[in-house]
Amino acid sequence: MLYDLTSTWLTGRRCELAARGHSRDGKRDDPQIVFGLICSAQGCPLAVEVFAGNTGDPATVAAQVAKLRERFGIAHVAWSATVAC
Repeated sequence: MLYDLTSTWLTGRRCELAARGHSRDGKRDDPQIVFGLICSAQGCPLAVEVFAGNTGDPATVAAQVAKLRERFGIAHVAWSATVAC
C-alpha cells in the first residue's frame, strides 16, 4: 500500500479543521486542511483521512498504521519515507 499526505488551503471560515500550518506548495498564509490517502500498489484509492491544517506529517503515521491493521487485516507494516525536494 502507498500513503501520501498533502494539504490544500481554504478561503472560507466555517471549516472546523482549518488551521494555519506548513504549506507544502509555498502558497498563501490562508488556513488549510491536511489529508492523507492510502492506495493499493496499483494506485487504487482505499482510504482517506482529513486532519487539522496544523497537523505535522509524523502525527498522521500512527493512525494510518492502525487503519491498515484494523480495516485491512495487515499484521506487519514496513514504513518507507520519501522526501520530494
